[in-house]
Amino acid sequence: MCYPFIDLISLYDKSSLIIFMKTIIEKNFFKYIMALINKVALNMFSYKKKKIKKGAEKVPKIDLIIDLHSWTENQSFKILQAYIEKSYKNNWKNILIITGKSGSLRVNVPRWLEYNKDIFYNVVCIKNAPIHLGGDGAFIIKLKSNC
Repeated sequence: MCYPFIDLISLYDKSSLIIFMKTIIEKNFFKYIMALINKVALNMFSYKKKKIKKGAEKVPKIDLIIDLHSWTENQSFKILQAYIEKSYKNNWKNILIITGKSGSLRVNVPRWLEYNKDIFYNVVCIKNAPIHLGGDGAFIIKLKSNC
């Protein structure tokens, strides 16, 4: 269905909108009223996507997720060691580690990775996860390439 007059006006210009609506009423173009209302509603309530700034940090593709919530520190250390080694062998680059926002794991996981370089030799860096991946309760670990 074609609405001939809708594209001719600027929906943000009030005087043009008033003239257009008078024309619709005078010429009995009632079928166009719904199209106008729909177009105005879409323009008023649609949200524009935010543009990513140049140089903005991109979220890496997560290859493995490890949730350490319910484990003790000793168990968590062994699990972390095993899964990082498995990820390195499978050439997985990015691991999401969920520790929770509070507790000893939140503090200890970065320490383990930093001070045990002989065990975690294949870890390139560790950083806080973005909000949609856990925020302060998670880390992203980047591993070396296995090639």
